[in-house]
Amino acid sequence: DVLEIAVSLDCTWSKCKFTVNFVVGFLISINTRQMLDFGFASKICIECLLKKEQFGDNSEEFRTWDASHSANCTENHTGSSGAMGKDIARQ
Repeated sequence: DVLEIAVSLDCTWSKCKFTVNFVVGFLISINTRQMLDFGFASKICIECLLKKEQFGDNSEEFRTWDASHSANCTENHTGSSGAMGKDIARQ
């Protein structure tokens, strides 16, 4: 079943530029003004950046670490920073 309700998506950006790395979006009911859901989009993963610096991104050590990390990686957006809010809405 599909429930039709009026909602608003409000996003907050990690900085006020077109090169943001993190966005959090909140889906809010127009009628009740309650938050219904939220989402997070990230163009980078701090853990991945640190491990790439430590091991080198083409090293066997990094590939081994990455295989166990991929399920918890916070990098979940590829593409432009401007599209991050749209991707959160689609989730």
